[in-house]
Amino acid sequence: MNSQFKLLCAVITGLTLTGCSLLSTNPKQLPLGKTFHIESIDNRQPIMGSFTTLSFEKDNRAYGLASCNSFMAHYQVSDHSLLISSIGTTRKQCSAALMRQENEFIAALESAKFWTYDASTKKLIITYGKQQELVLTLSQ
Repeated sequence: MNSQFKLLCAVITGLTLTGCSLLSTNPKQLPLGKTFHIESIDNRQPIMGSFTTLSFEKDNRAYGLASCNSFMAHYQVSDHSLLISSIGTTRKQCSAALMRQENEFIAALESAKFWTYDASTKKLIITYGKQQELVLTLSQ
């Protein structure tokens, strides 16, 4: 009886750990190792000539340029749910307009909820806040 109980506990633990790892990442759907450029934040175009990017990597890290500063973060996905956390940036100071755009971009990432990717248009859409959208296009 004792050995059966230990075996049952081992099986349940293994299934639990496997289930947790499947929920934490889904690299087959979220485009990994690709760089996306911002197209719009909540239906507003980025400042002409600004450079804002986002890349997701296999190790659950995201990075890019936030208009003025570089940033790095951790992310988790489950189906199409998205959580971006522990965002850090460099500390350069740019024009007030670029800093506003950067702050909006970082705030959008911090409140990310869902993502969708359309391979035909190469657009990644991140839904954040109160159903607002961050639209990014795959870089060529």
